[in-house]
Amino acid sequence: VKVHKPVSNNTISLLSGGLADTTICNGATPHRITGLPANGGTNISGDYSFQWSSSPDNITWTDISASNGIEFQPLSLTGTTWYRRRAVSGECSSESGPVKITVLPVITNNSIAGDQTVCKSDTPELLAQAQGQVIAGGAGTYSYLWEQSTDGIVWNPAPGTNNQPNGSYQPPVMTRTMKYRRIVNSGANDCCTSTSNVLELVLDSLPAGSAINAGSDTIIYSFDHIVQLVADPPITGGTGKWTLVSGTGSFENETDNDTKVTGLSMGLNTYLWTVTMGACKMEDEVKVSVYDLVIPEGFSPNDDPGGYNNTFRINGLDLPNQTAELTVINGAGTEVFRTSNINGNEWSDW
Repeated sequence: VKVHKPVSNNTISLLSGGLADTTICNGATPHRITGLPANGGTNISGDYSFQWSSSPDNITWTDISASNGIEFQPLSLTGTTWYRRRAVSGECSSESGPVKITVLPVITNNSIAGDQTVCKSDTPELLAQAQGQVIAGGAGTYSYLWEQSTDGIVWNPAPGTNNQPNGSYQPPVMTRTMKYRRIVNSGANDCCTSTSNVLELVLDSLPAGSAINAGSDTIIYSFDHIVQLVADPPITGGTGKWTLVSGTGSFENETDNDTKVTGLSMGLNTYLWTVTMGACKMEDEVKVSVYDLVIPEGFSPNDDPGGYNNTFRINGLDLPNQTAELTVINGAGTEVFRTSNINGNEWSDW
C-alpha cells in the first residue's frame, strides 16, 4: 500500500504586491495570478498538475479550460470574480485559497459645458459639470484634473487650481483661443478613468485703437429736467446702449448715442454708454448734475455806461436742446413781455 502525502504549499497570489485582492475597472485586464510550487503528493518532481477555476460569488466554482499551468492570466473582466487553483499529485489534491478581483463600473456622465467666446483680457466663466448630469460609476468618489490644449492634440495640465474637489475649473484671463477637457479618476490607484468632451474658449478682440467717450460731465439749470446726451457712435459692426447708473432718467432711444433723457433727478445723475462688438464691450460714464433755474428777482434797464444788469436773463436755460416760453406780467395782470423759441421762433432776452 503506497501512501501519498497531502499536497501542501498550494498558495496563489496576484502580482500586485502579493495582495489577496485587487481592484480594476470594467473591461480591464487584471494582474497575472502566480502560485508557489506545490509539495507533497508523490513528491516526484514534475508529477504535479494544476486546474484553475473561477466564481462570481466565491460559492459556485467553474473550471477554466486550458488553464493547467502553475500561473494564470485572466482575461478582461466585466464583473467581480474569484479565482483559485487545484494542485494534484498522485492520489492527493489541494484547493488553494481564493483571490478576489473587484470590478468597478465604468465612470459615466463626465460631461462639461459649455463653449464660450471671450474678449481678450476678460476672464471666462467657470467651467463645470453639464447641467442635469451627475457623474456615476467607479468607486463613487472621484478626483479631477483639468487639461488644456491649443490644437486638441497635445494636452497639458491647465494652469491654476485644476483639481477642485467639486470638479469645476476657473480658466485664467484670455490671451488666446484654448481648448479644455476634464479627466475623472476613481477607485484604487485611479483604476477607473474617464475623459470628458472638449470645450473651446474662443478669443475675441476689438479693432486696434478702439475707444469710447460718453460725453463730458455737465451741470444744467433746468425747469423741465431734460438733457441731451451725445456719446461717440458705436464702432463699425458694434451696437450701443445707454443704461442708468444712479439718479433717474428715461431715454428717448437707449440705443442712440445722441439721445434725449427726461425725468432727471435734482442733483447727480449718472448714465453709462456701452458699446458691444461680439464678446467685447467698452463702457464710459457721463455725470449730469441738475440744479434749478436761476431767475433774477429784478433788473435795472437804465442803459448805464457799464451795461450792468440791463438785461433780464434766466440762467440755466439750455435753449439749443429745450423749448421754452417766458411771459412777464405786471401786478395788474397785464402782459409786459413775452419770448419763446417754440415753432422756430428766436428767443430774445428782455
